[in-house]
Amino acid sequence: LAAVAVGVGATFSAPVGGVLFALELMMPRLYDTSSYSACFFASTFGTFVFMCLNMFFSGSGQLKPLFNSDITAEHSPTLGAEILFIFLSLITGALSGALASTFVLCHRRAVGAMNALRGLAPLCGEKKAGQSVPRDLAIFLAAGGIAALLKVGAGSKLLTLGTGPFLSSIFATEAHLQHPELSSLSGLLLLFLAKTSFTVMALSMPVPAGVVAPSLMLGGIFGRLVAALLPLWCIDFLAPDGDFGQYIARLAIVGATCFCGAVCRVNSVVVTVFELIAVPRLILPLTLATIVSNYCANSVGPSIFDSILLMKKIPAMPTLRASARALQPVKKVLDHTMLSLCLPRTAQGNDFQRLKFIKQSREAENRSVPRMVPIVEEVTHNEQQRLVLLGAVNWEDVDALQVAGGNDVLVAAVKLGKILQEPLRISPNISLKKAYIESQSVTRQGPMMVVEDGFLVGILPHDDLVRSGAKAAERA
Repeated sequence: LAAVAVGVGATFSAPVGGVLFALELMMPRLYDTSSYSACFFASTFGTFVFMCLNMFFSGSGQLKPLFNSDITAEHSPTLGAEILFIFLSLITGALSGALASTFVLCHRRAVGAMNALRGLAPLCGEKKAGQSVPRDLAIFLAAGGIAALLKVGAGSKLLTLGTGPFLSSIFATEAHLQHPELSSLSGLLLLFLAKTSFTVMALSMPVPAGVVAPSLMLGGIFGRLVAALLPLWCIDFLAPDGDFGQYIARLAIVGATCFCGAVCRVNSVVVTVFELIAVPRLILPLTLATIVSNYCANSVGPSIFDSILLMKKIPAMPTLRASARALQPVKKVLDHTMLSLCLPRTAQGNDFQRLKFIKQSREAENRSVPRMVPIVEEVTHNEQQRLVLLGAVNWEDVDALQVAGGNDVLVAAVKLGKILQEPLRISPNISLKKAYIESQSVTRQGPMMVVEDGFLVGILPHDDLVRSGAKAAERA
């Protein structure tokens, strides 16, 4: 968490934005007061070290931001022009959110194709080719050749610039004078396609690559595309004095912030951008547009980080806000057959044998098995047999309970010592997202016992919760 804060804070010279980015990226997986303090200290101190090294090696006397803009404050903007610009920013945000989700999908397809070329994906057939250094070297050389051809074919000097100069040029009010391709719709479209190809190719390669700065660059180009598509009456209404370059730069900043926020699925990028370029009257449209962008992106699919989790099948919870389906109640994803893994309080030898047989059968069918066995007592309620949860034991302690014998499993568990566990109890009506947050906020391990009106109605293993969240994000 602290490393993320340092990376963003030092790279962009925005320590506060780095802290918020790191915390937002990891919620709800990890967050507490100590984490916040550690991130704030790490980001601030890391930026300070970067400043000292930069001053020592380059002779610079100050900490320069990664990018800047020459936008000036307007003296008397009309209310109509302000409302129209906010409306245009919201449209830019919505389109950026949809486009960012498409970008994530393209990245996912590119990673699949790259793994297939490297012999690491099922696309190669049942017999995988396996890793090969010569093959990887050939892929690197081919990717470099394609990138060189794209740069030559696009004929844009912007593609030869680094992140900071590129963004500063995109955010400049008179950038079209130095870069003629920014003044035409075809030039902007070609630049956007070329930069998208570069970024997707770089992110799909088996080497570390960043996504925050490239997504800012793509969003800046898209913001200028939106400005180029505006009708003449809209331009005259916003800038009756003919200085429309101010609004082009503003839309470029809005596009960059929204696209980056939607790709990474964070809102804190607004703070990072505003920490670097405090553009007058831009904080409100920038914030609203980023919120709209993230909302639209959440309706389409997961962020790029959650997409990587799904691709690599890493056992971690994707950001459940990536889909409205993640707000469904726990009772809709319960596997009620898992109640057969309960151990009655008055269990005898045949009950233990039945329990072990069911466990082996579920494992053979690749079905989930909870890490704990709940101890229950059957009671009659409203002429129905219901289960009352008394406690739980780990699977490795089941044999000890069977050897202990007796007519009361609960008493035997207490006599054996610290084997009786108190599992986390949740309601069947809470959402999957809330269930995951509750599971992360307690120290108790094992499955969650779903209890309603005092009776056990289901068992939700953590693996099932992760799988449900992954399926929701996958369907999105």
